[in-house]
Amino acid sequence: MLKTIIKGSNTGFDEILDASKVKTFAFYVAVIYLFGGVYGITIGLWRAPLQGFYMAIKFPLLIIIMVLMTSISNWILSINLGLRMPYLRFLSLMFLIYSITVVILASLTPILFFILLNTPGLPSKNANTSVAILTLLQIIFIALAGFLSHLRMASYLKITHPGIPSLKIISVWIALNLFIGTQLSWVLRPFIGSPYHPVEFLREHPLKGNFYIDTYTKILDLLR
Repeated sequence: MLKTIIKGSNTGFDEILDASKVKTFAFYVAVIYLFGGVYGITIGLWRAPLQGFYMAIKFPLLIIIMVLMTSISNWILSINLGLRMPYLRFLSLMFLIYSITVVILASLTPILFFILLNTPGLPSKNANTSVAILTLLQIIFIALAGFLSHLRMASYLKITHPGIPSLKIISVWIALNLFIGTQLSWVLRPFIGSPYHPVEFLREHPLKGNFYIDTYTKILDLLR
C-alpha cells in the first residue's frame, strides 16, 4: 500500500480503499505518523530538539483530528454534488489524501532543513523575523502538498466516477479542510516555537486569538 501512495500513479487506490477497514486505518495512522513526524521534527528543530519531539507528535495528530472533524461535512457536501459512497469508504479516501500529503511533505524536508540551517536562530535580534519567515514557509509547503494530493485524487475520481464535477468537489474539500485545519493548528500551537515563549507542548491559553490575525501580523513584521 505504501508503494501505491509514493508512486505518482493512481493504480492501486481501489485496493487500499477496498481492504479491511481496521488494517487500512492502522496503515494510514502509521504513514501519517512516520512521514508527518519526520516533517514535524524538522519544523521544531529550529527552536529546540524538544520542540522537534513535540512536533513529531502534534503535526500528525493535527492531520488526524482535522480529517475526523471534516469528514462528515465533506461526505454530505459530496453526496449533494453527486459523489455517493459509504461513509467509511469516504473516510478512508480522506485519510488516503492526507497520507499522500505527508509523503510529499517528507520529501520536502531536505529543503526545509537547509533553510533552517541558514535561518538566524536563538539568541538573535532577527529571531522574530525568522519565526515569521518560517511560519509563512510552512503555510506554502503544506498548502502545496495538500493541493497536489487533492489534485491526484481528482484525477482518480474522474476515472472511477465519470460525470461528477470532481474539481468542484475537490475544491469544496480543500476550502473546508483549509478553514478547519488552519484554526486547529492555532489551537495546537506552538509548531515552530517563539523566541518569547519557553518550549512547551501547548500554549497556556490555546483558544486565545486565531490563525488569520497571527498570519497577518507576521506578514506585517516582514514588510517593516
